[in-house]
Amino acid sequence: MIGVEVAKERAEEFGHAIDVELALYIIHGLLHLCGCDDKSDAAEREMRERERHYLKALGLPDVAEKMTIG
Repeated sequence: MIGVEVAKERAEEFGHAIDVELALYIIHGLLHLCGCDDKSDAAEREMRERERHYLKALGLPDVAEKMTIG
């Protein structure tokens, strides 16, 4: 499930487009479906690296560092 309202608020808060924020959420969710997790500091760092990789592959800016889980 993707919270479009939350994505809109976060995109405005951090000054980037909502489509980039939504792409990040989709990538994040797909990584979870592929077995990745972000429960430890090391796993979270790995998740952010993978998110950055896919954002770059899609030609999107790196907004992965701004993502907060919780």
